[in-house]
Amino acid sequence: MKNSNMKKLGNSDRKSYKVIGITCGDLGGVGPELCLSLLENIQKYPETYNCGKLKVVLFGSKQFMLNGPLKFDFERLNIKFLKKNGVQDFVSDTPLSLGNIGFVDCDSPQPVSWTLNKESKENGIHSYSFFNKAIDWANNGLLNAIVTAPINKMSWNLADVPFSGHTTMLKEKTGVDFVSMGFYTERLKTVLATVHVPFKDVPDLLTYSCLKQALESCLEFMCKLGVKCPKIAVAGLNPHASEDGLFGTEENEILIPFVKRINSDSDEKGMFGEFELTGPYPADTLYHRAYMGDFDCVLSLYHDQGLIPVKLLSFHEAVNVTLGLPFIRTSPDHGTAYDIAYQGKASASSMEEAFKLAVRLC
Repeated sequence: MKNSNMKKLGNSDRKSYKVIGITCGDLGGVGPELCLSLLENIQKYPETYNCGKLKVVLFGSKQFMLNGPLKFDFERLNIKFLKKNGVQDFVSDTPLSLGNIGFVDCDSPQPVSWTLNKESKENGIHSYSFFNKAIDWANNGLLNAIVTAPINKMSWNLADVPFSGHTTMLKEKTGVDFVSMGFYTERLKTVLATVHVPFKDVPDLLTYSCLKQALESCLEFMCKLGVKCPKIAVAGLNPHASEDGLFGTEENEILIPFVKRINSDSDEKGMFGEFELTGPYPADTLYHRAYMGDFDCVLSLYHDQGLIPVKLLSFHEAVNVTLGLPFIRTSPDHGTAYDIAYQGKASASSMEEAFKLAVRLC
């Protein structure tokens, strides 16, 4: 994506602040109430979020916010309605006043419906619309980052959305060659080489190209976090990293040659800058070592390998980061939680951390 559209803002002070978009997610789940909690905290404690240097824009449904279970009070939160194309409202000489927030109504002109506490076609239509509009803004240089509340993949499927989730949609709509899923906690960071695929398919997907892309994403992640000469550890696939071939062949045939090739080929390594790449290590001890500070980031080979330690250690604070994009995208590392939605039970901690990390990465 080209960022030349940033010039549309006509603001000589554009670089002095960042614009963070927030999408409401599935209306049947905890997303809208997490967004409300976040916005209330932004208003109460603006210094915590650097709001003097921020614009915050929420993408959602006005009809739901006013008539749904939240009874959203736009006036109390000092939220300004922005025109759907966003341009006229953003061509401003100064940022929004401290703590002020913009809202983009993504509803159609007709009355809209939703289903609480379960997946539905209507919920899928809404959450897709919110996210689609936010991506359009980001692609046109109006957002520096998008923070996404959880969507439900079944709702998207029922709504005939042609994407399996946030990540695949981001890749398609931004036109990048590849994206990776990274996960952030204060003491453990990891990037997944493969994502939502059956485990039986993982070994065949672990090609040199796949691993190299994941390594590039690890290094992008570390660069955004300001880590110099990061220590990257590759996880083993098999128990005990195969114990020299006793419990599998992938380490000897794929992972060890990958690490050796990267470290021995100056052209390959030089394109990434300074870093240390080691492994593969037995996964049952690797994540503890990374948590204790031996490594800056772990290159995980499959979904549950990376996500189990992250969620075990920091379930309410972990943040999902999409790497490889021309803008920042973060989200809470949990789902729609239909079973507790609109009961006052949902924790906004991960949503808060996702927002704070988006600001930091910007």
